Amino acid sequence: MDCVSTTGTSQAIGVYANKNVNVQANNLSIKATAAGKTAAGIFVQNGGQAVINGNVDMSVKNSTDGDADGIYLYNGGSKLTINGDLNMKGSGEGDLAYGVLAAQKGGYGTKVYQAKGIYMYDNSTDGGEVKITGKADIAVKGTGIDMRGSKNNKITIDNGSIITPESTTDEVKAVGIAAGTFNMGMTDQGIANGKDVTVKGQIYALDKGTINLGLGSSNSLFAGVVSNTNGGSVNLFLEKGATWENTLNSKSATFNGSHVNTISGGKTKQNQGVISQKDSNPITIDKYSGYTTVLYGHDKTTPTNIIGGNLTINSALGDSFITLRTDNVGLNTDSDKANDKNLVSETLNALANKLYYT
Repeated sequence: MDCVSTTGTSQAIGVYANKNVNVQANNLSIKATAAGKTAAGIFVQNGGQAVINGNVDMSVKNSTDGDADGIYLYNGGSKLTINGDLNMKGSGEGDLAYGVLAAQKGGYGTKVYQAKGIYMYDNSTDGGEVKITGKADIAVKGTGIDMRGSKNNKITIDNGSIITPESTTDEVKAVGIAAGTFNMGMTDQGIANGKDVTVKGQIYALDKGTINLGLGSSNSLFAGVVSNTNGGSVNLFLEKGATWENTLNSKSATFNGSHVNTISGGKTKQNQGVISQKDSNPITIDKYSGYTTVLYGHDKTTPTNIIGGNLTINSALGDSFITLRTDNVGLNTDSDKANDKNLVSETLNALANKLYYT
């Protein structure tokens, strides 16, 4: 299903006010291209509802500075359900890796790429909803998930990946939730579902936004920082060898440390998760439980110089454990010499001083 526009808006599938669409397909291919204005793979507005039973392969591109939206829901409690997998990524290097992209930067104020994998703006009382029951692989030269409007908006993705670019010139968000709840890798009971989840890019929540990210397998990875200083809620479930690599991979003028409302680690030491602290700013966790290992680097010439910001835990459940580790670069851990042994002890002491429990 292809839709091409050289002058106006391009929508491969459009579902309008209070209309219902039900699609049965083993594999549905959607392609939307535009030169200016907006290209959208699936557009649902003003209370429309769409259900697709089958896998979806989607490519959305804007050849100028206009918008490119893979999925776009607008107002009225609109709903979209995909009972299958969603492939919204390209194949190749550079721009070919993205399933959704705009060729040029646009918008008001500071110009940025106006591309979004899933975009929802719904101010209705009940809110809008997107649900993907299978695996969703989303690669966007822009924002992965962007949700605004009602606190009752909801986006649910069972498993998969959200990939956004690394950039030293642009602020890029893998997940940006101004209002509503975003769930990925979670069960209906509010725990990690154990399936593979990868998110690369900053996650961001405003005061009416909630992000629940389930990293419940050894292949699961979140590479990015958490920004919710405006009162949003971000909850990470980190277990069974899953890794959060706390690294700032795009420009941010205001970021001063990752703030997570809750981290739920592994239920046992064998099923613990891993935090790799790669940023000089601190990590703050309001509520902590379970088992987690936190990895720090150090200066190989001055091992007592631990690299990475502090870790602060404001509260923790009973029988919770956290382990801080660093490697032995620049240290002679097998030596019996006093100087070598003292340096090891001083390095471990410096490492311990990275942890604050308030």
